[in-house]
Amino acid sequence: MSLLEKERNSLLILAICIIIAALIIVPLKHGIAPGEGHLKDEEGYYAWAVLYKNGYYSLPIDKAEGEYHYHESISIDPRISDIVFYVEVCALDGDNKSDDIIVNLKWKNGTEIPDALIRVFLFKDKVLEERTDYSGNAELHNIPLGPRPIEVIIPSEPPIIFHKTVEIQGNIARYGIYSETNISVLTDNILDNKTIRLLYKNGYPANGLALLKKEEIINYSNENGEVILTGIKEKYGIFVVAIPHINSNEIFYEPVPYVHVFLDGKPCGITDERGTFFCSVSDEVELDIIVRDTFKRPMENVEIFLDGNEIGKTDENGRLVFKTQLDMREHFLSYHKKVDGYPIPLASGLGMVDGELHYVNHWPPGPSMLLSWFMVLGIENFFGLFLYALLIASTYLLARRFFGHRWALLTAFLVMTNGIVIMLFYGQWMGDLASASFCFLGFFLFIEGAERLISGRRKFPLILLFISGLSFAAGVTMRYSSIILCISPLFYIIWRIYPWGGKMRELFSKVNIKKVITVIFPWIIGLSIIGILLAQYNTTYFGGPFNSGYQSKHTLFIVSDNHGNQSLVTYQPEENFFEKYFNYDMDDFLNMPRIFLFILCFIPLFFVSLLGILKWRKSLVVGLFAWIAGILFIYLSQGWVLNRVVGDIRYYVAIVPAATILSVFILREIWHSNYWNELRGKKIFMLTVASLLLISGIIASADLVKSQYSRFQHMPPGLKNEIELELNELITNPEKYEGEIIFVRAIVERVLSQNAFMIEGEIVVFMQDGIEVKKGDKVSIRGMFVKDEKRPGEWMIRCQPGDVRLGEMQPLPNGKIPPFKPMKILMPTTMQILAGVFGLMAIVIIYSIGLICRRKSLS
Repeated sequence: MSLLEKERNSLLILAICIIIAALIIVPLKHGIAPGEGHLKDEEGYYAWAVLYKNGYYSLPIDKAEGEYHYHESISIDPRISDIVFYVEVCALDGDNKSDDIIVNLKWKNGTEIPDALIRVFLFKDKVLEERTDYSGNAELHNIPLGPRPIEVIIPSEPPIIFHKTVEIQGNIARYGIYSETNISVLTDNILDNKTIRLLYKNGYPANGLALLKKEEIINYSNENGEVILTGIKEKYGIFVVAIPHINSNEIFYEPVPYVHVFLDGKPCGITDERGTFFCSVSDEVELDIIVRDTFKRPMENVEIFLDGNEIGKTDENGRLVFKTQLDMREHFLSYHKKVDGYPIPLASGLGMVDGELHYVNHWPPGPSMLLSWFMVLGIENFFGLFLYALLIASTYLLARRFFGHRWALLTAFLVMTNGIVIMLFYGQWMGDLASASFCFLGFFLFIEGAERLISGRRKFPLILLFISGLSFAAGVTMRYSSIILCISPLFYIIWRIYPWGGKMRELFSKVNIKKVITVIFPWIIGLSIIGILLAQYNTTYFGGPFNSGYQSKHTLFIVSDNHGNQSLVTYQPEENFFEKYFNYDMDDFLNMPRIFLFILCFIPLFFVSLLGILKWRKSLVVGLFAWIAGILFIYLSQGWVLNRVVGDIRYYVAIVPAATILSVFILREIWHSNYWNELRGKKIFMLTVASLLLISGIIASADLVKSQYSRFQHMPPGLKNEIELELNELITNPEKYEGEIIFVRAIVERVLSQNAFMIEGEIVVFMQDGIEVKKGDKVSIRGMFVKDEKRPGEWMIRCQPGDVRLGEMQPLPNGKIPPFKPMKILMPTTMQILAGVFGLMAIVIIYSIGLICRRKSLS
């Protein structure tokens, strides 16, 4: 008796093979830590699973790990408190460089302040300077994005100097903290009767030196270097230290530089080359500080520093009251808030949830939700194995229903050795395998329930159909595009009840309509339960039932109403997810031959399955073809898929079980054909084809796992390959390219400075040697893609000299080739082509024998 005569032996063999695969894959180095092999998206899936496990379906910003800083300058100089400082960010010069500012200075009584020097500090040592005109206005042009320190110097004796910080941000805002500081001066000290002490650099008292103010002698220092200030009713003054010389009955004063000055024992500075120093009294002041976040909520436990020394932390109301001594100079307050919360998951967007700002999941919630349950049980390391086994089991059960357990075993072998399936088993936190596994389980349960119901068997058909709907919906929560797979059960049931050989109107008979309703209704109920929850989730976090986290952005935007009031909002897409997803252009059609070449290398059974069209009247065949067509319809329209990394083949993983079952159906038809005269020929044919397909799958599996392991190893920038990609791909999945040398073509949307401009997606391009560009210019950009440190959640491209060119990239003016050569469009590697060759050999054999069998049966 054959070993495979009994199904339990087939199941035992299948289980052993799954265990062997697990023993090979699980020990391979894999993880989301730096330097470990993984798919980039796993970093987001795993982090969100941790949050879901702890009850957070979005992450409140005050629970997110982060550090926030704010700085301001204060002074009790009454002259500064009398100044009104106003700055407006606007476009002044009409050159599409909208980072210009108008500064206006005036006294509180309305008098303008002319001839004040306004200095804006840019990168490194670069400073923009302008003086105010007679109206107190100054214009400064072409200021880059980000917080910019401004220094104001007003001519006076002594000069009035203070600092402000202006955020140059267009309509973009960042989450952060700021302060509201009120200063109450509690004393009114003056310099009268204060003691000045003068010391030389060596620490010895400066005896006999004259102290002058406005060229008038105040007194001479004694043997201790002390001078008593008498008759000075001011809070501050500029003094001169000099050596008196008598010449022709006149006293000549020679300035003494580098003398250390103390006022009532407190350091007051050192005299300059002219012997002058500034001195002021200290008054007791009360600082009443309130720290808020961007949304004006009080911030607790903010560390506050005065001139570098910590003075305390804010209370639950964001407030700190502190008394200290301040002189008339400018003093600096620094604020630091560190939140030891949850790490912000990769690619999280920002959304308003119940009026509060939250980080929201960029990806569908399903994979992380399921993974969180594995975490609760402490078995998260087996998540990939679970999905792997689920896909194999679903395929086996569906094939077994129609072909028997021996053909089902062959089907399972072909699926479990497929390169894409193995890659996603290795990359265990990806949504693609999860979606394919649950949707295909739903497809099997639908067919099983429908067949039981139609045949009159009453072994829980309605329950199976209901669970099928739940399983399909679960798959959609793991990858939204899987919604299109729901057409396959509909095609199956219509073909199943179609009256072949009868009249068309029989299709709409009461009996058939009742059958369809009985089958579809529990399936739709199951689909709707999770579907409604998913729609509610999308509405809550992304503004609409058909929106998604893919459309969210890590940016706040400033909007103004008709009355000039400003408020902060999160990004709201103009089109829903599905409107943006399903679109084709000519480039997509031209790209298809290359995509099908990859499919040949990784899913050769897709081409074998096409023979199934000869059996187009069978409901299983039509249902599986509808399944495959749905996947192709979606992803052939996404030009960025398989445009730069071979790992993108994962988007086609759902084709694998359907194409495998159709191919096994073809092999079964050939096996039972009357073409064969003896059993030996059948066995040789089947053994040859199966061996070629298994070898193809094993080669592809090894290559894909190796590529994913090595892809995210940390390499020096000089060793990294340049990646040419479409801008849409960069915007859609920016995290995938972090730290990579990229080559992209784009249109200038906004010029920021001589060395920076912005392209679509709020991506800043920073050039070391600025070229003259204007809005609307087409540019070729080569550089390293990194996070923008000055705009959290946003991205920038850092370019070397010569790496930004108008139009198509050209050689540098000196004739040298640009430092990075754009990588050619992605094509299969040698190992992948080898896998494709073995697959092609199997395809040729199957087509040849299959067509011979077909011709003989027709004759």
